[in-house]
Amino acid sequence: MASKTYKLDIFAVIDKITSKDWGYWDTLTAEEQKAFQPFVMQQWLSGVNDGLQVFLVNEIVNSSVFDLDQHKELLYKLLCCSVTSKKRCKWMKKKSITNYPK
Repeated sequence: MASKTYKLDIFAVIDKITSKDWGYWDTLTAEEQKAFQPFVMQQWLSGVNDGLQVFLVNEIVNSSVFDLDQHKELLYKLLCCSVTSKKRCKWMKKKSITNYPK
């Protein structure tokens, strides 16, 4: 079976978001920008062991991810705002967050 190719490398995008690379969106081609899925990015960025980041992703991005689905650049920048520091992210399988900030 041949390996599957993707239009956008999700791990490169996660790296750019966690690095708060504000200009990265402008370097993407039109095809890559179309392939960007903010909801998927939100799920990845919520899969960290940092309650503050989970809270920020939920409050900043989750509240507007479906309303702003035509404004992917804005959602990319909102995701950059919601990241607290560069850390390893994983896919969040379920809603069992217990470490919200106090």
